[in-house]
Amino acid sequence: SGRVRVGYNDAMLRHVSPLDRFPERPQRVAHAARLLADAGYLPSPPSDADEDNGAPCALRCGEPLPTRPATWEEVRRIHPSAEYEAFCVGGAVNFGDDVTSQGDMHIADDGSTRAAALLAAGTCIEAASAVVEADVEGKATNAFCLVRPPGHHCGEKPSGFCILNNVMVAVAAV
Repeated sequence: SGRVRVGYNDAMLRHVSPLDRFPERPQRVAHAARLLADAGYLPSPPSDADEDNGAPCALRCGEPLPTRPATWEEVRRIHPSAEYEAFCVGGAVNFGDDVTSQGDMHIADDGSTRAAALLAAGTCIEAASAVVEADVEGKATNAFCLVRPPGHHCGEKPSGFCILNNVMVAVAAV
């Protein structure tokens, strides 16, 4: 089957920067999720539970991907530092001045960044697992993860708007 399984969770929208100029913001992903719902790739419009647009999800998307937070055990295969362990398990986080002085990096003190980053990485793990397993019923031939914060700039430390390298964490987990 050529259907796309989509991984998305509104909880990733809770990671918010206090900077007005911050381009990696919840509205960007929420808008994309609404467009995917309108096109039939998500079962209902995210964040608008009382609005039902009747999008024909069954025609285009497979079963929605489960979303879950990545565990420290999964993350540490790619990000083994003590700073990342503290970030993942809820300790005090200090990635150093070279990270926090970038001007586009924000890690919220309220845990919302941690929750969103772990959920983004866990969703990518679920997508990679579904595609690799590609069961005989055709439930997973391809997948798309609408996640935030993104992970493409992340190396040994967070960089850009990226906290965890979601794709590398997912590849290492499967």
